[in-house]
Amino acid sequence: MPKSHVQAFFAYSFKNKEAHRSDYEKIKELLNNYQISCYSFVFDYTKKPENWQQLMSEALKQIDKSDYYFADPTIGSFGIGLEAGYAKGKNKKVFYLYKVGSEYEETLEGISNYVIHYKNVDDILDWLTNNITKIVIPGTDPESIKQVPTIIDF
Repeated sequence: MPKSHVQAFFAYSFKNKEAHRSDYEKIKELLNNYQISCYSFVFDYTKKPENWQQLMSEALKQIDKSDYYFADPTIGSFGIGLEAGYAKGKNKKVFYLYKVGSEYEETLEGISNYVIHYKNVDDILDWLTNNITKIVIPGTDPESIKQVPTIIDF
């Protein structure tokens, strides 16, 4: 029976979250057009956590609910790497959003299904527009989709 709800989890660093808010909203709008809901812990989690364990527990619960994990470690974050490994271990498709000119994370590339090199959010939106139906169509068996890293260089 096909899954009726498809969700993408977006990971950004808390340190530089406002620099990503507009990009996240644009990507979210595009994916919503494909019936893919989006969740980003740095933007969508509104409770005040009692401690770091609760914070990570809540993030991992959202990853469990998601089908896709998008990581943008433009500003390095140990948490993003930890979450990405968790997502991969849970058989989620992992997307590495690499901002050209930032530090490249080889280990994140190593576990990613897709690597998207971008200069601005329009590059991500273009890539998603051109490839989203090849990656996911809600209700499609994810095992039937070929998982080959796609790299866009500029």
